Order: sequence, then C-alpha cells, then structure tokens
Amino acid sequence: STTVYGRILVLHRPCRLRIGRRCRIGDSTYFATSLTSIIEWGSDVTVNLGCVFVAVEGIRIGDNTAIAEYVSIRDQAHNSAPGHGVRGQGYKAGAVEIGKNVWI
Repeated sequence: STTVYGRILVLHRPCRLRIGRRCRIGDSTYFATSLTSIIEWGSDVTVNLGCVFVAVEGIRIGDNTAIAEYVSIRDQAHNSAPGHGVRGQGYKAGAVEIGKNVWI
C-alpha cells in the first residue's frame, strides 16, 4: 500500500492521479492537473517533502524512482521574447516521462 507522510495539496478537483503500489509520498507534496492530463507513478516511487507536480499534458514516473525534497516537475514552460516579461506570453507544454530506477 502507498504511505502518505503528512498532507497532500491539490490545486484543482478533480485532480487526475494514478499512483502505483508501495509508493511513499512526503509531506506537502503538491499536485495540479488540467481537465485532460494525468500524473502517473509506477510502483515503489518515493517522493520527499515539498515536491510539486503540475501537468497540462501529463507526467509519468517509472517504477523504483526516488525524488529528493523540494523538486518541481512541470510539463510546461513560459514563452519569453527578449526584452519582455513572461506574463501574457503564454506557454508551451509537452508530456514528461521519467524512466525506471531514476534518482532526482
């Protein structure tokens, strides 16, 4: 079974998550998905406290992956034109896939 150590923060409901078996989720882990995206974890994934997962298209994390505290994984980036701030320029998105047996 998956163990949660503390609180999980969810920005939008519904938030589409698929969490594998025997995962460990640290305190104050934050999740946000769009209406069409999903965050998927394999089995035996460990995420330390304060991590952030934001998916517009999707995030997939493979089995036996360990993620250190305060890591932010997002599948989008702000557009930026030289000489202008990022506000109002939109963003580009692309699904993120992290393999098996990875340490971040």
